[in-house]
Amino acid sequence: MLEIMSVNAFLKTSSEPRPRRRLKLGSWALAGLPAFLLGYLAQIDLRAAADAPGTWVMPALQAVLFPLCVLALLAALVFLACRRVVAAVLLVIAVVAAGSAARIQDPAPAVLASAQELESAPEVRLLSVNAQLGGLDPAALLAEVKARQVQVLVLQEATEALLARLYADHGFAAALPHRTGRLPAVGADGTAILSAGPLAEERPAWPDGGRHFEQRTATVTLPGHRPFRVVAVHTLPPLADAGLWRSELDTLSTYQRARTDLPLVVAGDFNATQAMPGFRSAAEGLDDAARVAGWLPRPTWPDRPLPLAQLDHVLLRGLAPATWDTVALAGTDHRGVAVTLRAPAA
Repeated sequence: MLEIMSVNAFLKTSSEPRPRRRLKLGSWALAGLPAFLLGYLAQIDLRAAADAPGTWVMPALQAVLFPLCVLALLAALVFLACRRVVAAVLLVIAVVAAGSAARIQDPAPAVLASAQELESAPEVRLLSVNAQLGGLDPAALLAEVKARQVQVLVLQEATEALLARLYADHGFAAALPHRTGRLPAVGADGTAILSAGPLAEERPAWPDGGRHFEQRTATVTLPGHRPFRVVAVHTLPPLADAGLWRSELDTLSTYQRARTDLPLVVAGDFNATQAMPGFRSAAEGLDDAARVAGWLPRPTWPDRPLPLAQLDHVLLRGLAPATWDTVALAGTDHRGVAVTLRAPAA
């Protein structure tokens, strides 16, 4: 009997670490697999397979990288509370790796105007908004333009009817009397650049003006400033056509590198975030105006109920950002981006 009891005791003792070991390995796997994906998510570029079915999944995950990082940090806290230190450390390392990979590199000094010149330069106030099929509330936009004394307005998904309602207000017509060409009557295709000073519309970065949405380019001359170029961007979402979306970002990348004759503002709805290699390539050498708002991203879409992705951007060369803010406006699912720039004086 004693012998049987001692054998049972031995078996019981030897089997005790096994469930703990399984729990430990399970926690490592539960944290390790998401950590591996999160750490490499911002580095995955599916350009070669962009036309294959299902390739929209990766850009969709990259678009919500910041919320995924927040969830990973919360999970790390849970693992720590359960004394699963290795699993928590794996998740924290993955978040740091993802944040580092998604960071836009600082522009080279050679492509910036001198710091001394920009410090004393007069300001330019710019607002970029996706009007969501022209449904943006004109009264809300008018109030924002007047309150912020906007000098350059970039609209995506604008319609001729929306601009007609805006220009019916004499204050708006006096503030932004100059605009690019006629817009479609309905739909998401229309893009417009409106300015307080004369503008000259140029051939767009995209040979056909954007193979789905209009993407306009204009040289703007504001009183007291040297002329600068404004590129209004609205790329096709990767959910609709990942291949076309990726090629449009590549075209923008090539275009902005070649246009160094004037200061440059690239603004609009990129349908892309910093976590996407295609966007980082398009922004290389440009200064992201959002950096003055802090190191945490400020999502702009969807406006309600909770913004998750920063799809709207203002990128600069030869101008310096002074302030950056998001603007909630009725009638659109995007938050507008309001930026104060310092532009070289005439």
